[in-house]
Amino acid sequence: MKIEGLDHVALGVADMDKAVEWFTRVLGTEFYDIAGSAEVSVEDLGARYMLSLDHGVELISPVLPIKESAAPHIKRLGKLLEDRDTVVMRISFKVEGLSEAALAERGVHIEGKIETDEVKPLPLRNIKEYLAKEEDTLGIQMMFVEFDLPQE
Repeated sequence: MKIEGLDHVALGVADMDKAVEWFTRVLGTEFYDIAGSAEVSVEDLGARYMLSLDHGVELISPVLPIKESAAPHIKRLGKLLEDRDTVVMRISFKVEGLSEAALAERGVHIEGKIETDEVKPLPLRNIKEYLAKEEDTLGIQMMFVEFDLPQE
């Protein structure tokens, strides 16, 4: 397994529209609405997710009120956003040869993972996302990702 570098930073935001407008106006960022187009509704996911491939930013905004059935990271995000509008939530590293066993050899255990052929409308294929347990990553939420870019 080879760590290629930082892939993106996830920011938790209280107001998704305001955050998208700011990044678009100030940085010229283009976002993919990855939760709004998923087979599962934004309400069932518990959050809206916007991802920028050009600037390495992911925006995550919880659906309020947060349901008891929401994922732990969404519940945690909701609490963090009670006192501020935006928080740094997670950093993600791009990896070649990503595997749970290779991470475990390094003392990093997986809390959750997604492995799928695609997430529409992203132009990525063969996507793996492994969310590490924070106690193994200095108390910081870290994700390790691997994916293929489409051939041109």
